[in-house]
Amino acid sequence: VGTKDGMLNVVLLKMTTYKRVSPDNLSLKAAIDSYYTDVVVGDRVLVVGKVSSNKKSILAKTLHLVKNSDIKARWAKEIQEWRKRGISGRVVVIEPENRVITIEKWNSTGRLAKLKVTPKEKVKYLRYASDSIKYKDAIESEFSAIKVGDMLRALGDRSEDRTSFKAEQILTGAF
Repeated sequence: VGTKDGMLNVVLLKMTTYKRVSPDNLSLKAAIDSYYTDVVVGDRVLVVGKVSSNKKSILAKTLHLVKNSDIKARWAKEIQEWRKRGISGRVVVIEPENRVITIEKWNSTGRLAKLKVTPKEKVKYLRYASDSIKYKDAIESEFSAIKVGDMLRALGDRSEDRTSFKAEQILTGAF
């Protein structure tokens, strides 16, 4: 198994138990029974067991498995969700008292339009990391971190008249 510290030999025993974890619910308590034959190159694993004194191998008591194919399927689903229910634009006005963010975005006719973004009650705020524009590197944030001029991506529900948006996830950053 490849780790951040290098390779680790996992010694599987007859008594090793295998558990499959869904990428949608990474709780080990939600894991279901699995088998040795389910493990393939590219899968993510968490091994519980006894590490050797030289830290080069581990005797596996339990191997928790997240299938790479499940991770890819989840990413594909998320990409589709963002395409279907996502928006993006540049922040032009922030109304902290109303918790409303106005963005400018290009509409379907090729014109710059304004859209009011209102966070839903349990919105998830993220901010791009200072050294990365990758979604996976974004860090938890809050409304007060949003600045005029930031780029904003949001996932949620657009109003019928397409002038407002209720966001369940807001990702911002300055580039």
